[in-house]
Amino acid sequence: MLLTPAIDTRSVRRHLPSVCPRPRAFEREQDLLALVESDIEERGAVHCVLVDEAQFLTARRCGS
Repeated sequence: MLLTPAIDTRSVRRHLPSVCPRPRAFEREQDLLALVESDIEERGAVHCVLVDEAQFLTARRCGS
């Protein structure tokens, strides 16, 4: 599964082989774990999750 920020307008696919699946865009506030879990429910097992521009992700805050 390939995730890319929706705000990123450049094509990620030009850097990837043609066998790579189409990237799924995500919004800034979107829960990526929920997105992956939803994909698993719809399509079955996911063997790898790649996130383009992952350096801009932040950790989820845990409150008490």
